[in-house]
Amino acid sequence: MMRRSLMGLSFVVVLVGLSWPAMGQFWSIYHDPWLNWDFWNFSGQVANDLDIVVENANYNPGLNWWSNPFNTLTVTNNIDVDNDGDGDTILRYSGAVINPPVNPLNPQPNEVAHGGVYTKGSDGIVTAYWTKDGAKIGNALAISYELTEIRPSDSGEIHMQLIIAPGFYADDPSEQAGWTEIRTFRNIPASLLGLGNLNRDLNLSTLSAYEVTPYRGQPGIPGSTGVPILPGVQILRGEPDSFFDVYLDTVEEEYLNPNYEALLVATVLNQGTPVGMFWNLNPQSPEPGTLALLSVGGLALIRRRRK
Repeated sequence: MMRRSLMGLSFVVVLVGLSWPAMGQFWSIYHDPWLNWDFWNFSGQVANDLDIVVENANYNPGLNWWSNPFNTLTVTNNIDVDNDGDGDTILRYSGAVINPPVNPLNPQPNEVAHGGVYTKGSDGIVTAYWTKDGAKIGNALAISYELTEIRPSDSGEIHMQLIIAPGFYADDPSEQAGWTEIRTFRNIPASLLGLGNLNRDLNLSTLSAYEVTPYRGQPGIPGSTGVPILPGVQILRGEPDSFFDVYLDTVEEEYLNPNYEALLVATVLNQGTPVGMFWNLNPQSPEPGTLALLSVGGLALIRRRRK
C-alpha cells in the first residue's frame, strides 16, 4: 500500500511524432496528463472503496497520486478486468465511507470522493466503479480520460482530447456520457498549480488572466472549427473509443516549454445529469531531452477512433 503524497507535479512526454493530415503537415507532441476527478456516489449504496482500472498490466503511479477522503491506494497488477485476454491494473482508493447524495445536484463532502493520479504509462482508462468491501456496486462510472496534444509547428496549437472510458458503455450500451461547463486555461506559470490544488476548492477566478474560450477541434484538423463551446453546452458521447477534441488556443513559442501549463475543468454528465467533475493539467511542452521521435500517422487508430 502507498500513502497519500502531495508531491509536486512531474511531467514526462509520452509520444512525439509526425502526422500528415488532409490540411498539411504538422508536428504533434502528446502528453499523458495528471487527471483529477470528483465522483458522486449514485450507486444507491454506501461505498467504501473506489476502483479505477487502466489498460497497462504493469502500471504503477508510485507516489504520484492524491485523494480525499480516501487515504490509501492499493495497486493490483495483471488482472483481466475487461475480459479481453490481456491483463489490466486496478487502482483501489480506500479508507473512507462515501454515502449516496441526499441532494444529487448539491453533493456534500461525505458524498464525494476525489482521486488524482499521473497517468503516464497507464495506456488509458478501462473503467471505474464503486465497491463495498471489495465488491462492485452499481454500474461503471462515466470516468473521463484525456490526452493533451501540442502542435509546435502549427504556431503552437493546444488541443485536449476528451474520452469516456469504455467500461461505462459496456455496462449499459444505451447510455450517453460527456461534459458541460468546459473551461480552459493556458500559459499558466507551472509554479502556480500543483496536484493538490485540482479540486472543487480551486477558485478559477484567480486564473482569469489565463482563461480562454474553448472551441471544438477536428474535423478539418488542424486548429479550431470556429465553433465555441459555450457555458451550459452539453457534449454527449454515445459510444466508446471516440474522443471529443477541444481546441484551447494558439500560443507563442515562448510559452511552449515546461514552465507553462494548460488546464481544462469540466462537469461530467451521465444521460445529461451531472455526476462529478474533471480536472486536467499538463505542460505546454516537455523538456527537449525527453523527446522520442515516432511516426503517429497511425496513433489515433491505435489509441481510439477519430469521430
